[in-house]
Amino acid sequence: MCDCYTDKCAMCGCEMKIHIGNWCTDRENIYPYCHRCSIKIKKQGLTSQMKVFEDKIERTDQVEGGIIGENIVILCKDFDAYGVNLN
Repeated sequence: MCDCYTDKCAMCGCEMKIHIGNWCTDRENIYPYCHRCSIKIKKQGLTSQMKVFEDKIERTDQVEGGIIGENIVILCKDFDAYGVNLN
């Protein structure tokens, strides 16, 4: 079983569809960033205090205003988490 839900970009608030594999972590540990904000996060340098997941937009309904092929970043406070990506 998986936890699939709609979350908001931690920076700008646009909606994103998130998938957490096997309920491996709580939603409160997840900080997704849309394609526009992911660029800003990468320029600032990714924090070493969180686990980093990267994914590519495959469908326009995955991220509000998303462009197919753009990369997104999801930060997670739980280093044991796995399978966190766009749904």
